[in-house]
Amino acid sequence: MNSKHIALSCLLLLLACGKKDKKGPDEVVSGDIKQVTETSNGITYKIFTNIKLTTFKGILVMGSGNNEKQP
Repeated sequence: MNSKHIALSCLLLLLACGKKDKKGPDEVVSGDIKQVTETSNGITYKIFTNIKLTTFKGILVMGSGNNEKQP
């Protein structure tokens, strides 16, 4: 009976301490353009890059997207 309790306790411990899946950024490649969508502190960032380029130049545009007059 004691070994059954130990086995059950180990099983419950493994289930409780199981690996948690951390979601990373979403990546979509369409032709030469790679789109990365990442959310940080409630703000969603979408970054579009050309996969053939080794150096990047660009403009970062930020806004909530919910209101044109007060982004």
